[in-house]
Order: sequence, then C-alpha cells, then structure tokens
Amino acid sequence: MSILARANPSYGSGQVIAVTTTSQNVTLPVKSKQVIFTNLGTNPAYVRMTPAAVAATTADAIVPVGAPVVYTKGEDITTISIVSTGGTATVHVMPAEGF
Repeated sequence: MSILARANPSYGSGQVIAVTTTSQNVTLPVKSKQVIFTNLGTNPAYVRMTPAAVAATTADAIVPVGAPVVYTKGEDITTISIVSTGGTATVHVMPAEGF
C-alpha cells in the first residue's frame, strides 16, 4: 500500500527562526523542491525564496499562524528571506520533497 503525501520532510534539517520586523535571510541546508513552513508564533510571516538574498515584504508568500504551509521552489534556490510585519514570529522551516 502506498501513501500519498504532499511533502516528505528532510528530517534533521529543520530550522526554527525567530522572525522580526526586519527581513532576514536563511540558507537551506539541503537542496529540495519544497519547503514546509510552520508559524509557531502569533503574528503572520512572509517569505520569498530566491537564489540570492532579497528582502521579504507583505507582497510575498504568507506563512499564516498555526498551520503548516508547503511552497514549491526550484532546486537551485537556497535562500529564504522572511519577515513579520506585526511584531515577532517563530517559524519552523523544513526542506522537503513531494511525491
């Protein structure tokens, strides 16, 4: 029996990021086609995935509070920019591969 899953986490490569109102950059430790974001805080966060550092803004992809979200990216993209405009947030970032 096979199990269909949206994304298979790259165990051992997750990072917990303390996000502030200043955009910061995070480097993914492994190549992957997807990233699972889980916002553990109380404020929304916004992410932009690029090959080089570019500041994230509210015009980018949202990481809502309380539920994981999976975004697909190119394998050559290793930089994530992340920001929270409502104060601080805590975001777990996990590279993953979809089935």
